[in-house]
Amino acid sequence: MWISWATRMQASFGAFFLWLVTLVYFTQDITLGVSLGSATQISMFVVPLCVMVAWITGIKMDLDLNLLETGSLIMAILVIAFTLQRAIEEERYIDATFIRHHVGAGLKREKAGFAS
Repeated sequence: MWISWATRMQASFGAFFLWLVTLVYFTQDITLGVSLGSATQISMFVVPLCVMVAWITGIKMDLDLNLLETGSLIMAILVIAFTLQRAIEEERYIDATFIRHHVGAGLKREKAGFAS
């Protein structure tokens, strides 16, 4: 069964959004730093590990992304970065919760089989 690159990335960013939800209730600056650092470390380890395991087992899986995948990844990073920057400047941490809600809805939709 083919596991798309986006699905692997969503799994690695699960830790990021878990910490992001705690932004509202606990210390915002420390939590944001830990969540970004943790998500970066996980994604830098998990994605290459998945590629190497797939290579060993003979599954065709690489990081050779086409234009659509690269563009959507860049747009997602920019939208999240600008939204978090604005939320931190204006001290409105509810925007971070909205980001988590939309990602969660996308994951539920993909699990239900609606995503292509």
